Amino acid sequence: MMDEYSKLAGRNVFCSITGKPTSLGGSAGRYDATARGGLYTIREAAERIGISLEASRVAVHGFGNVGYHAAYLAKKLYGCKVVAVSDSKGAIFFTLWA
Repeated sequence: MMDEYSKLAGRNVFCSITGKPTSLGGSAGRYDATARGGLYTIREAAERIGISLEASRVAVHGFGNVGYHAAYLAKKLYGCKVVAVSDSKGAIFFTLWA
């Protein structure tokens, strides 16, 4: 899409599209940015209502790019226990961790 827009503009217009490789001005954190932003929101909400994320269990509905990174970062950043994940083809629940 960026190539086509650049052709129409008669010059390279790198800022015209998101999801670019870093070599063309894309963001290094673009793969997990949406999940990371969602988790920051959850962190702030949990703090305000007194929920310990370290003691929390997490179920992720939708295990594509965002869901995968949300599960990974919830564990890595906040110590959450990921107990279930699902996508359009099925789900898994980890009874050992529940």
